[in-house]
Amino acid sequence: MKSQLASLEIHYLVEELQQLANAKIDSIYHPEKEDLYIVIYVPGKGKKVLRYFLGSFLYLTSKKAPSTAVSEFCSTLRRQLKNGNIKSIKQVESERIVEIAIDDKKLMIELFAKGNVILINNKNEILTALHFRKYKD
Repeated sequence: MKSQLASLEIHYLVEELQQLANAKIDSIYHPEKEDLYIVIYVPGKGKKVLRYFLGSFLYLTSKKAPSTAVSEFCSTLRRQLKNGNIKSIKQVESERIVEIAIDDKKLMIELFAKGNVILINNKNEILTALHFRKYKD
């Protein structure tokens, strides 16, 4: 069984996700440590749910996330992104990273190794991340 998407697969995934351009962030759920659900309202199509399974998969679904207590990370994302408009969705070069531009912020989704979700502002400063990692260098 496949556990991660290849760069070429992410290219085609991003093409499919273009239907979310100019849509509005409705809500965000983080029911488990490795799951993130972003509910998006697409004009003329209704609500879509973008599900990210940490480091492995990113896809559209109609299934809503189970309601649970709100994590600090989820709360920060909601505060920063709720009612935000999706400006663009693209793959960062040929990397396994999807960049979603929402108003003046960017949500970076890593689809490799252990994965991560990072929210940055227009000055490329990190506002929040699911996991902060420190490296020797």
